[in-house]
Amino acid sequence: MLKLLQAYKGQQVVIELLNGQKLSGNVADMDTLYLRLETDEGVGMVNISSVAVFWNH
Repeated sequence: MLKLLQAYKGQQVVIELLNGQKLSGNVADMDTLYLRLETDEGVGMVNISSVAVFWNH
């Protein structure tokens, strides 16, 4: 999942978490554990292991 997300750094994506919640935003940065997602509401950190699906927005 990390390698796939790295390809979308700086782009708008939609991610679906394991709990079913969907988040839309710009992939700002990431490391081996966390993804930083910039949304209209602010910036959030998401554990990469909790991402179930993502796609280009």
